[in-house]
Formats: sequence, C-alpha cells, structure tokens
Amino acid sequence: MACRYRASTHFRPETSPTERAQRLTALATTIGARVRAAVEQQQRDAGPMAFWLANASELLHFLRQDRHLSAYTLDAQDLLTEALQLAFRQLVAAQRRELAQALPRAFLSPDTATDAPIGEALGVLASSMSLLRRCRVNAALTIQLFSWLFHHVNAWLLNSLLLHGRPPLCRPTGALLKRRLAHLVAWAEQQGLELAADCHLARLIQAAHLLAAPKAHPQHDLPLLADACFKLNSLQVRHLLEHFQPLSPGDQIGPGLVEALVREARKGEDTRLAEEGRPLQLAEEPQLALPFLLPEDGYSCETVRGVPPGLQEFLQPLCLAGLCRLTLQPTSLGHWTIYMCDQDVLGPRIVTLTLKKSPSGMGLSIVAARGSNQDKLGIYVKSVVRGGAADLDGRLQAGDQLLRVDGH
Repeated sequence: MACRYRASTHFRPETSPTERAQRLTALATTIGARVRAAVEQQQRDAGPMAFWLANASELLHFLRQDRHLSAYTLDAQDLLTEALQLAFRQLVAAQRRELAQALPRAFLSPDTATDAPIGEALGVLASSMSLLRRCRVNAALTIQLFSWLFHHVNAWLLNSLLLHGRPPLCRPTGALLKRRLAHLVAWAEQQGLELAADCHLARLIQAAHLLAAPKAHPQHDLPLLADACFKLNSLQVRHLLEHFQPLSPGDQIGPGLVEALVREARKGEDTRLAEEGRPLQLAEEPQLALPFLLPEDGYSCETVRGVPPGLQEFLQPLCLAGLCRLTLQPTSLGHWTIYMCDQDVLGPRIVTLTLKKSPSGMGLSIVAARGSNQDKLGIYVKSVVRGGAADLDGRLQAGDQLLRVDGH
C-alpha cells in the first residue's frame, strides 16, 4: 500500500514523475534491504524464518506482478529474493536439527515391541507444519520444505543402513522400518504431502521392503522384488543383500537372487542415473538436488477481500504517532490483485462509472491512441487530475480506455 501511494499523484502532487519514480524505488529498496537484514539477524530461529518466508514472498509477489510498480522495484525484488532464499535455507536447517535429535530413537531404538518411538519424529514434523500454517506460508513453499525434511529422513536412515549397518540388515529390521515408515507416510497423507513423501522416501521404503521380504525362492521372489525395489541402484541392492543377516533357515537368500536383482537394478535405476548425468554411488546425498522455486500462485492476496480483519487496529498506533495515514476507499471493489499483470489475461473489463462533477471538473487528461490489437484510435486516460471527480471516485487510472461518455 505504501508503494502504491508513493507511485500515485496523491503523494506530493507537486513532485515530477521522475522524482516520484526515484522516491518509489528508494522506498522499495529500503524495505527490501531491511527485510534481508532482519533475516540475517534471526537466521538461527525457526519462528522468524517462517514469518519472513511467508511475508517476504507475499510482498515479492505484489512487486513482481503489479503492472505499475514492477519496473521501478527491481533492486527491491532482488533483495527480497535473496532474503527468501536465506530464510528458506535456514528454516530447513533449523527443522533438520530438531529432526536429527528424534530420528535415532524413531528408527534405531531397541524398543521393538511398539511403534511409540516414531511419535517424537512425527511430533517434530507436526510442529513444523503448525508453524508454517500459523505464519500462512505459501502451500508450494510448504511442500518444498517438507520435501527437504523427507529427503533428510531418507538419506540419514538409508546411509545408516548402508554405511554403518545400523540397524542390523535382517528381516526383523525390515519389518520394523516398514511399520514405522507407514506411520510417517500416513501422517504425510493427512497433511496433503503424499506426493512429496512418495518421491523422497521411496528408496528408504524399498530398502526396508527388500530386507523384510522372503528371498529364499528366486524363481518366485525375483519378479516381486524387482517390481518393488526399482528405486535402488545396483550398488545399494548388492550391499543390502551381501550384508544381509539371516536369523533363521527361512531367511536364507536363494542361489542367484543377488546377481539377478543387481542386473535388474542396472537396467533400471543405473540407466536412469546415467541418462540424468548423475553418479552411481552407494550413499545417499545429504543435500536435496532441487533448486529453490518461488511459487507463481497460491498467495493470500488471491483470496483476501477488502480490508483484512485487524489491519486498522494494527495501524492505529502508527497513525496516532503520525507515522502513517490509512484512508479507506469506499468505491473500491476490495480486490487486492486488481493492479496485477495477470488480471488482463482474460481481456479488459468493461465498467460503467457515474461521476459527480466537482468544482474542478471531471479531472481527466485524455489522449487519442491506438491500443494493442486495435485498428482504430481510441480515447485513453493520460492522467487523473488531483481533486477532480475521477480522482475522488478512485477507479479510473492512467491507461484506461473511455468507450462512451454520457452515452456518446
């Protein structure tokens, strides 16, 4: 709102367009710099990081999409983008630190009688989700963050199995991991994160299945295991099977099964890795190879109508201190996206206005011009004069086309 006010003729009417643009750019850049500084100062705390992730992304979306402000706020947009990337990285790091304390008990605990140990890890994830929802973080950013957390669970536990043999590679371990991972997947489904969980926990779930499944009869077991473990590469399959510990005669691996499954993995996952130019390795990468992506939609401005509850009360102390002034526009339609570029995608809207003449007249400066995809000249608003009827109404803006005046 402050940026749009700076861009309008209501702000210092005597100011030239060039000076007004410079003042707008300076204000937006100052805001962007202060947001980035706030993120840098509080980057160890998950709460402020979630707060800035939500609010800076909303502000950046406004500046990028606003057809009047976008070109004058490029430096501010860069600063906000940097702040968002830092806030996201630090929020992921903070949540991973909490998760790291819960994972050993969740999956390495000697308590195998119940699945209670997984509760602590689920509590960390639930707390993360609660924080993001409380701050109203964009849903697409929420999915990105949980993709990182699910990948962390996958990499940490799979590397514990492959590199350290913890927990032991045996059928009871596989059954235990499958049960506890099922609780994690069920929680993800309840939160609408089933796709992220399916993608980033797949190798871990398949490794647990490979340990738990029968392997004594290659002819019968090979097709089932090949279909169920297609995300594991040949190095991982070989390691899990060659270090497998049979605890009873029925746990033995049938002759030829190891090499047969390794061949299937080479044809499947190994080939896919080669096509993507990724190395074939035993361990999982601790970092997720996905760039930070800013969502195109899903922001609060798309659903909010009118003045949000509590905004006037929040600004009241600032108004009393003379730091700002809040002016309600009674003729406003209440849409926060009205100045955004994508509002023109479906074509211009035709609006009928009734203006009451003021002593200073209608207050419009008009010009004849040819609009895009138009063959004939049209009459367009060049500027809105301060104090005129159009200015008091508030709906006409520079660039609007006048189709009829008084029916002519």
